[in-house]
Amino acid sequence: MKNFIKCDTKTKIDDTKFNESNEMNEHELNNIDSLKAQLISAIRDSEEYKTYHGLLNKIKLNHGVYQEVNHYRQRCLELQISSNVNFVEENTKLQNEFDNVLCIPLARDFIFADMRLCKMIKNITNEIVNAGDIDIDFLD
Repeated sequence: MKNFIKCDTKTKIDDTKFNESNEMNEHELNNIDSLKAQLISAIRDSEEYKTYHGLLNKIKLNHGVYQEVNHYRQRCLELQISSNVNFVEENTKLQNEFDNVLCIPLARDFIFADMRLCKMIKNITNEIVNAGDIDIDFLD
């Protein structure tokens, strides 16, 4: 059992002290905001983003297929974040379970577009986290 220091429950973090001591100068903020806007624009101009949203608009026209694809996406996400499973085995089972959806060309194309866009955004996020030297060891 870990030993913890008992804290006074009335103790609060004073946001004003944080803001006063850690404010970036206006030039730095404007530069970061400008670069952030450029990154957002680049993402929205990417082929991955355009393909994803084009297929999303098409698949939403078929409500039943859209619901099934979203159910598949939800189950994929649950599988990806689960640490106590054999991923390859469970992924194969999942694909077999949703074979009736995955055989629909529009559904399959949308799922691939979703994966490509998510991978692109994940890579960008990973680079930002790595560049910021942010300690995320607590996530393991």
